[in-house]
Amino acid sequence: SSVSVAGGTVWAVGTGTCAHLHCHWLVMRGPASGDRLPATASQPLPITNQIATTISASSATTAYVSQPAGDGTVIYGTSDGGRHWRRIADSCAGGSSDFALTAPTATTLWRVCVRSKRFFVVRSADGGTRWSRMNLPFIPLFSFQAVSNQVAWSQDIHGTIWRTANGGASWQPVWHSSGGPYGRPRGGFSPTLSAQNGDDASVLVELTRGPTSDGRPARSTSLVVYRTTDGGRSWDPRAVQLPRG
Repeated sequence: SSVSVAGGTVWAVGTGTCAHLHCHWLVMRGPASGDRLPATASQPLPITNQIATTISASSATTAYVSQPAGDGTVIYGTSDGGRHWRRIADSCAGGSSDFALTAPTATTLWRVCVRSKRFFVVRSADGGTRWSRMNLPFIPLFSFQAVSNQVAWSQDIHGTIWRTANGGASWQPVWHSSGGPYGRPRGGFSPTLSAQNGDDASVLVELTRGPTSDGRPARSTSLVVYRTTDGGRSWDPRAVQLPRG
């Protein structure tokens, strides 16, 4: 149900033993070049039949698992390849989260939480022992991508891309879905954010119509990728040619 790759190693949450429609979900780990993902030596407890269990790996030996539990979330971490797991306190402090925990480094953890209809981000720099909380100036939609201890990217309900470079203390809008040289995004379509690191990110946009002038992509074009390599200060649009029809 969840896969994360780091340090040439694949971590995944998948089905273990199943009886009828009830399955126990296991954490698995193996080399990215291999063809098998064996279960880790031990498992975070309790492993349930909760399909929403997610995993975020920051290295070949360090990964964090989170799963819904009642009104909160249970989080476990390992730093020895899954031989041992430790439980981490739920950082949303009475709130809830529809976003998976993100671990961009071995000791850096980020989560988006909501409480009383107010969204905030929590961050830990010591593997979950202590957490700091910062309110969000926007309502996140689907995507929250932390790439380091200080930098994270997110997308709001209007399609605007936001970025923080100081651990969530402040956020700046760096991309707006108001259209560009190739036309306006299709109504109801949410741009897709993909952040590679603190400076490099891209946004995939679907168009309402393709360009028509000479020397530009054919009218059948319906996708454009906007990419930045300077932290969102400038964006380079590239049309994706699709087959006609």
